[in-house]
Amino acid sequence: MGKFKDFILKHLGKSQDAKNLYKLLQEIGCNNFVDFRVLQEEDIPENTKKKIVLVRKLFILQEFVTLGGDYNSSLSFTDIHEQITAAKLKQCLVSQLHTALLNDPDKEFLNMMKKQVAAQLDPYETYETISESHYSQQDSAEARNNAIAFYGLQSEKHCQLLGPNQPEHVKIVNAHVWPRCATDQLVTFGLERSDVHNPRNILRLHQCLERAFDKREITFVQSDQTNEFKLKLLNESLRDTKLKGTDITYGSVEGRSLQIRKEGSFPYRRLLGHHSLLSHRHAKAQGWLESTEDLSHAEIQASNMMEHSLDPLAQARIKLLLPSN
Repeated sequence: MGKFKDFILKHLGKSQDAKNLYKLLQEIGCNNFVDFRVLQEEDIPENTKKKIVLVRKLFILQEFVTLGGDYNSSLSFTDIHEQITAAKLKQCLVSQLHTALLNDPDKEFLNMMKKQVAAQLDPYETYETISESHYSQQDSAEARNNAIAFYGLQSEKHCQLLGPNQPEHVKIVNAHVWPRCATDQLVTFGLERSDVHNPRNILRLHQCLERAFDKREITFVQSDQTNEFKLKLLNESLRDTKLKGTDITYGSVEGRSLQIRKEGSFPYRRLLGHHSLLSHRHAKAQGWLESTEDLSHAEIQASNMMEHSLDPLAQARIKLLLPSN
């Protein structure tokens, strides 16, 4: 019992709220590591759940213990948080990972793992694997209807950049911000695999815009002063190209904002920010950006978007795993 108390209070902190949370654990019969593993969120009273940060930290500690972490170690809470994420992504035990790192003074294993995880964090690299045609019509219809309702769009012909009432021959499709081929990596952003179908992960776009988005030829950046998300054209060779079935060019939609007709119904900003960051870096690698100035500004904008829903630890972890160039 002493080790359990020391472990909990060490990582929750010495505040009175932390002590009260530990006292609550005792009251519900959770005063050892065995009982701690089966603790459920519904076991926590509603008034205590208001201490969001503390409760979240508590369940991160539970994951660490459940995954086999060494609660006798001198790891900080930050170390524990990072190891849990790595363990989930690589499907390995935290204790095994920790042992591997201790026996790897040159950080060879860590660097290799970073490269592998970084590759997983760029699901747009292989465009063919994220084509919408690979998925069922039923799934697309359900996602379409949910997105239309969520954003308050008029109909299935309402493109969030071109506007409503598009001609019948113009195809408006579900553009998944985070592709369905990479659901395992959503945990990095504090999301579940099922969130790939959440309307916040779907935009309703003209089919050409959806493909350009998947190929990182366009992206969305958030305005500095508002919650508007404006299209940015990265591949200049598309500027005078017309969208299929229209007289509208890619260049003419640059700077347009995503139409959101229902107040407060935003897409996942953490995922849009991540796409923007990857797209700007891809554009630089392709020679579409001639200077690093745009990239630097894009990184600031992307970070601002991520700050709405990612805690500092998660932001730092994603930046650590991504290539720095």
